[in-house]
Amino acid sequence: MKFMTVREMRGSGAGLWRDLSQEKECVVTNNGRPIAILIFVDDDFEGSLADIRRARATRAMTELQRASLARDMDGMSMDEIDAIIADTRKGTKRDAHRP
Repeated sequence: MKFMTVREMRGSGAGLWRDLSQEKECVVTNNGRPIAILIFVDDDFEGSLADIRRARATRAMTELQRASLARDMDGMSMDEIDAIIADTRKGTKRDAHRP
């Protein structure tokens, strides 16, 4: 995977797009930190976009599961979960750990 600074990206012009078609992805950095990923898109733009969104959703779900385990919420019953959902929909606030 290729890494490129913002400054290099601005100065690379057509070379960036040529390289991207071969490398398929490039990480853009600013002050040494990754800030973006450029991904080559073939003829199936909608499919590529759907894949990216699916990956983001999967990552978000994984983070929610980790947070749940860290807060010891993995042993909650469905009744407790349903009560928190109902309160959230009403706009009331319950203890974040248990109802």
